[in-house]
Amino acid sequence: MSGRMGSPYKKFLAGLMLLLVLCAGCSGEKAGHMVDGSGENALGEGEKAGETPPLPAGEGEVLVLYRVYSETVRDPEDGTLLLEAKITVPQLENLENMEGIAAINRYYEEFAKEFMAYAVGKGRLGAQEERDSAREAGFDFHTHRYESAAEIYYNGNNLLSVLRTDFEFTGGAHPMHYRSAATFDITTGEKLGLADILGGSTEEALERVFDLVHAQIEEREESSGFYYNESYREDLRAYYGEEDFYLTGDGLVFYYQLYALAPYAAGFPEFKMPYAGASPLAREIPPQEDREGERELHRRVRELLDRNKVTFYEIYGLSMLPMHIPQSVIGEETLFPVVDHRF
Repeated sequence: MSGRMGSPYKKFLAGLMLLLVLCAGCSGEKAGHMVDGSGENALGEGEKAGETPPLPAGEGEVLVLYRVYSETVRDPEDGTLLLEAKITVPQLENLENMEGIAAINRYYEEFAKEFMAYAVGKGRLGAQEERDSAREAGFDFHTHRYESAAEIYYNGNNLLSVLRTDFEFTGGAHPMHYRSAATFDITTGEKLGLADILGGSTEEALERVFDLVHAQIEEREESSGFYYNESYREDLRAYYGEEDFYLTGDGLVFYYQLYALAPYAAGFPEFKMPYAGASPLAREIPPQEDREGERELHRRVRELLDRNKVTFYEIYGLSMLPMHIPQSVIGEETLFPVVDHRF
């Protein structure tokens, strides 16, 4: 990495800085925190790292922003990047001070704290141990990464359904992904269970799920893309979590974790119960338009903010880093090496 001196570049950087400041101002994005090997940087007041603009709300719909928290941990000895952690959680606008919305916000705020505490606590210890072993044995070390991203799949009629995907890479053959979902009544903040949606007891609701999953797998059995384990009939009961469902615009989706019913490459097996074909539910869930366009918009906004942050670090940060500048400088646009262990 190197720094460059010279007036033409200063003018260029000044213009680019103004552009990025304007972009950052529109988004509310703040840079993620960096911690040293101690990892003692828990989320606290004022440490929220970013949000994207809300979209207009419809009937019974709540305005949703996304807050992003991120931290990095480096080896205190040589500055090697040990770990990166980032979590994106929904933040519901609560202009009318509704207790239900406040409860949902507290739910995700608490989860963000727990996630970052785990990643930067236990995760840091594992990454440091592996880095020390790599340095001793002379093999490559790969940065450990923890990420959690939440997306909205149903928002309206006083219901909010959120699907979260957690990503964890700690140097194995491939990263691991986990899913968790939550459906809320925004008027009370209550997290709804299967029986709250399907009716009857939890056991009866689970039987409906198992019957639907079994029937849909059997329908796929003759297809060329059939990939389920031979033991799927037993596995579909043994490995289903009763909170593993979410609402979409046209039906309930029940999902299984990786490996539960099929190989890793098959992803998360999903099974849909369309509202139109479902017997009377315990709660009315009117269909709504698919929200994939909205989710894609938020993904792109978050990606753009991440790129802006990296650009800011790499361009503006470098101007403040120590450089090795020889006493005899030839010309105004000579490249000088940056003297900093992080680069």
